[in-house]
Amino acid sequence: MSEWRVVALAAIVWVIGCNDFTCPEPAVSGPGTTCVCPEGMLWTGTGCGLDPDAGTDTGMADAGTDAPDAAPDAMSDTMGDGAMCTLGTVTDCASCGDVCAFDNATPSCEMGGCAIGECDEGFDDCNERTSDGCEAELASGRENCGECGVMCETGLSCVEGICQDPVIDLCLSGAHGCTAHASGRVACWGDNNFEQLGRSGPPSDTPLWVAGVEDATKVACGFGFSCAVVRGSVWCWGDDFRGGTTTPSSVSGTVNPRQIDAGNQHVCITNLSDEVSCWGWNRQGQLGRGETSMREPEALRIDGFDAVAVTAGVHSCAARADGTAWCWGPNGRRELAAPSGVSFSSDPIQIGLLSGVTAVESGFFFTCALSAGEVYCWGANTSGVLGDVSLLEGEIVPVPRRVPSLREVNHIQVGRSHVCVLREGEVWCWGDNREGQTFGGVVDEQTTVREVGVSGVQVAVADGGTCVRQSDGRVLCFGSNSDGRLGLGSDEGPLHPTVLRFPE
Repeated sequence: MSEWRVVALAAIVWVIGCNDFTCPEPAVSGPGTTCVCPEGMLWTGTGCGLDPDAGTDTGMADAGTDAPDAAPDAMSDTMGDGAMCTLGTVTDCASCGDVCAFDNATPSCEMGGCAIGECDEGFDDCNERTSDGCEAELASGRENCGECGVMCETGLSCVEGICQDPVIDLCLSGAHGCTAHASGRVACWGDNNFEQLGRSGPPSDTPLWVAGVEDATKVACGFGFSCAVVRGSVWCWGDDFRGGTTTPSSVSGTVNPRQIDAGNQHVCITNLSDEVSCWGWNRQGQLGRGETSMREPEALRIDGFDAVAVTAGVHSCAARADGTAWCWGPNGRRELAAPSGVSFSSDPIQIGLLSGVTAVESGFFFTCALSAGEVYCWGANTSGVLGDVSLLEGEIVPVPRRVPSLREVNHIQVGRSHVCVLREGEVWCWGDNREGQTFGGVVDEQTTVREVGVSGVQVAVADGGTCVRQSDGRVLCFGSNSDGRLGLGSDEGPLHPTVLRFPE
């Protein structure tokens, strides 16, 4: 920089506010009472700072003006109210009030310009555009799954940073579970005493693909066996005494199934014409055909009986198109709402005091129904499964009783000793909570109805555990993982909501 230019600029500084000012080192006094900095440095108004463009600009900051070319960490500026600010910070980067802020990131100010300092955990700046911050959510983004540039193939979703086959249906039984996936594959996990995982060998505490099953759309889990709806029929595997075979194979008499449910020892389905068929154990009329037998290996239609939804537990129930509920099978704890002298019924019995029923679920010695968004339960109140705190433990309720303070329910699942529903997409549960199965893995003695804090589109229950399918195809499970029944690895729990991972 020429000497005359330095002198002239220094004179300007003196005119605007350097009067009676002693120059700090390394500045020296210029002509009159001006301050002059060494070559390569600029006068900032309070001292000498590095000049990033030495020889081309002065970078000096007048009161109330910006100086973006000066070294940010040595500059100051004047705000509108006359107060001073320190430039080069994330709140006053190039000028007073120039705030640096980016989505999912910690900002920084570098050489008078805002920049991304560090992305928040789980995010990255994959498009390298500062304007939208760290835009990529690595845990769930299909185009950047786990890290930038990793794109999930068509049909797969990103789950916890891994490309996964989305789950479209879910089931749990006593100690095992299965899922149907968007690709048509089926995975199972847990106990394998009867080869219900679709293979011989030990149990598995993580999901395994079932060989030989393709194009599956629905799954059903019974005690010791598994089933799936495959290409217009039902395939089952596991304990043959309870309605399946040791390797996946088609069940005779299952044509165009629309809905399926597997129970303790039998299976029931509805078809596209709303006809109801069942097979398996029938010693107490669980098949609803007006007769009893040791077992039936093929699906048999209940003559003259149609339904829009069917359930198979220890007993069987169905919801019909006219809004009525019907049940058949054992009645040892009044789960059929039949008189106490009726030990079982091999014919469907209509449940009184109910109308507008859209779903019925048969549990272990109790039954629940969904009517106009409200839940009604009856039978044995073991562990508070009937959802009414005014009832005694084990009390028998012979007729439907409304679960208090529960409205707008659109999905219900019952197990051996607890119940879960979906209410406006949020999971609510009640009953036995000794393994945290009704409260997101938090163990306590409460059996009352309460919100879990997990959202989803489908819920399934096992002995001591609960799983929830979410809208993006992920599955979260919580409660007891004993014997690997939730598929969450070797940790037996109680576990808080944890994402279920599937093999590639």
